[in-house]
Amino acid sequence: MLMLPRARENNLSVSPLKIHRSRRHIDVGKRRYPTTTMAKARRTPARHRENKVFLTLLAKFYRGLGDPTRLRILECLKEDERTVSELVDLLRSPQGRVSSHLAYLRWCGFVMARQAGHYVSYRLADPRVQQILALGKELVTANAAHIFAGTRPR
Repeated sequence: MLMLPRARENNLSVSPLKIHRSRRHIDVGKRRYPTTTMAKARRTPARHRENKVFLTLLAKFYRGLGDPTRLRILECLKEDERTVSELVDLLRSPQGRVSSHLAYLRWCGFVMARQAGHYVSYRLADPRVQQILALGKELVTANAAHIFAGTRPR
């Protein structure tokens, strides 16, 4: 069984990834995700299915960082907890767009929400998000010319 890490109050715990062969979903922690083609999954060995599912989840996780607006939101949340209206003012983006990006970041586990009356405040879900952003900046700085040109470093 494949084990996926999950952060809980800055301690690292582990939640199992369960693939139900008779059903059309997989369980990751408390969440349930539908599988696409069960017929194709039945033809492949279990270890390849688990690896493929994990890689799919990992790709969706990294997709959360694939949008400039989401990166700007994460940069704003590095300093302090903010409400949606504060983020709208800082980013100069429409409220609907900011809310949808926050929902995606929340789904990926990058941010957490806290409701206070009518307002919802968002903050980074884990201090490691800051490390991911810092590492990304270092890598981009080191390879900026190649990334911009669309060529690979030699």
